[in-house]
Amino acid sequence: MKKFERIFQENKESLMRDQFIQEHIIDLLKNFRTKILLILIKPYNKIKISFVGQELGISEEETENLIVSCILDKVIAGKIDQLNKVLIMNPKPEPQIYKAMELLSDRIHNLSLCFE
Repeated sequence: MKKFERIFQENKESLMRDQFIQEHIIDLLKNFRTKILLILIKPYNKIKISFVGQELGISEEETENLIVSCILDKVIAGKIDQLNKVLIMNPKPEPQIYKAMELLSDRIHNLSLCFE
């Protein structure tokens, strides 16, 4: 990503002269950054926004805006701790099968109490 950002910044002026590129570059950059962001944050429960920005090769402000956009679009399930500048991922919900098994277990337990 850093290489892509560096090449883009070095050639930004000439790229922006092209009408087609100019119309689509913002969406392209956002999509590309979002894909890298999702790969980057996947193994973490908490991650510093500054670290993410360094890895993406963009400013902390741009990184926070990208993360906010992803949260609002429900691409990322998390929240931002603005005081500590940290992205906190929401725990993944338990699959329904576990909830159903727990309910079944409770009912069997309650039923067994009737026969004691």
